[in-house]
Amino acid sequence: MAILLVVLQHATWGGPLLMPELGTRPFEMSVQVGASTLMVISAYFVCQTLSSSGAWLLLRNRLGRMLPPFAVASVITYAVTRWFGPDALGRDGDDLVATLLVLPPGLSAELDLVDPSYWTVPLQVLAFVTAAVLWRTRSRNGWRLRMVLWAAVIAPIVISAVVLPLDDSGRLAALHGDLGVHRTHLFAAGAALWLWATGRAGPTLLLLIPAAVGAHHFHTEDLPSSLALGMACGLIATAATGPDWSHPTLRPLIWLAGISYGIYLVNHSIGYTVMYQLQQAGASPTTQCAAMVAASIALGWLLTRAVERPVAKWITTAWPDAIPAPNPTSFGPR
Repeated sequence: MAILLVVLQHATWGGPLLMPELGTRPFEMSVQVGASTLMVISAYFVCQTLSSSGAWLLLRNRLGRMLPPFAVASVITYAVTRWFGPDALGRDGDDLVATLLVLPPGLSAELDLVDPSYWTVPLQVLAFVTAAVLWRTRSRNGWRLRMVLWAAVIAPIVISAVVLPLDDSGRLAALHGDLGVHRTHLFAAGAALWLWATGRAGPTLLLLIPAAVGAHHFHTEDLPSSLALGMACGLIATAATGPDWSHPTLRPLIWLAGISYGIYLVNHSIGYTVMYQLQQAGASPTTQCAAMVAASIALGWLLTRAVERPVAKWITTAWPDAIPAPNPTSFGPR
């Protein structure tokens, strides 16, 4: 569901906001909760992978699944938007190199990611490395781990409210944003949900969830999106502790979950380019949205099938000691 929210938000609100010439959509979904929910889910499965496979295999399997399709999607996005997209999506070669190096967005005022939605990738890579390092320390469990999770929620608020206003140069604020410090509450929420769902922590740790929602509102000043994030965390908790979803009517959602990372990589800038070309051809806003959603799903499936899965299989074959992560980068079973 989270990836569908991302695509719908981009199709009905993000696209027309960036390119007003696309016209009014048949409806507008402006609540920005999909990417944040995916970050929470990612943190949940990072904990699961650490518990079953350890730190080294977390990095090997996660990065092996995430970075190859990211690199391929970056090159394709660069080519598609440069040749067929509007000026608002245009990027140059330096931007492509910065994207392929997985540099944090905003690291340089002169560089842009080839797809603005790729901001989550550097942050997730940093989160994977941080989790792997913490796993090697005494902070991997017990009260120390709880302190780390609460600090991930509270410390960025203190930094934003107290420290950043003292920096007239704005450099600390830029670093704060580039490193995703204002997003750490999302990873803390995912970890807290996993600890509670697996019986490794009591229900008191769930107090971290409303705290994370409050932190999200503090950083974004977007109350509807913050409340939607709280609802998403509640649904994740329900799904994590409930029975497996194996009903035949849910198979389409399960299939989409299996290709969600591929969809995420192609739905924004390539999807906007699809809508732009259709608008130039005189297609209605409804047709534009439908084509964008269909193209995102089709290209996401192709990227998963042609790149993500084969590369992951090659990695586990080339290094037999690499145990496949039980929950891959695409958020759901395959």
